[in-house]
Amino acid sequence: MTKLLDSTLVLCDLDHLLLAGDGNMPQVVRDVLQLFSSRGGRLTVFSQRSPRAVRAVLGGLRLAAPALPVLGGQRPAAVQLRGL
Repeated sequence: MTKLLDSTLVLCDLDHLLLAGDGNMPQVVRDVLQLFSSRGGRLTVFSQRSPRAVRAVLGGLRLAAPALPVLGGQRPAAVQLRGL
């Protein structure tokens, strides 16, 4: 199963899938994502938030690929978040 995780990149909608109604990431979601990553899973997110806001929401959660912020209906542009 680890080989399958290593060869797959999971792309999640940060705003509508991973956040609670208050705009924060619940600890249980953070724990599951950290477990997924620790087992070889590769994860990144897309969001309508600015790169700075994405960085703030993710905190110490590490991404396997750059986050994809989509601002104001523009086409997504990969942005490497420093330290992630």
